[in-house]
Amino acid sequence: MTFALGGAYCRVLSGQRRPELSTEEGLRLAAGCIDECLPYAQERKVTLVIENHYKDDFWTYPEFAQQMDVFCKLVDSIHHPFFGVNYDPSNAFLAGDDPVELLKRVSGRG
Repeated sequence: MTFALGGAYCRVLSGQRRPELSTEEGLRLAAGCIDECLPYAQERKVTLVIENHYKDDFWTYPEFAQQMDVFCKLVDSIHHPFFGVNYDPSNAFLAGDDPVELLKRVSGRG
């Protein structure tokens, strides 16, 4: 849809933090799904940007990578020229994290 509308960036999320998933399993699944989408996005010159999201209104559980440490682990596990970060300071604040510290940790990821 982003490509069809002429956009260059598409927000992606890490999914819900389901209680039955360990952090390691959630990181593996979230990174794997993003990695699967990256070749398609690259062919269309669309950069996938993950947001430090809080919770989608339609979800039962909060964002998997809502907390700064998990978010940074996920971001650090994906290295691709068409992947970056869509930083939202209000979501860091809502998650109980220091927005400035998170910005410093992810600012090099575009």
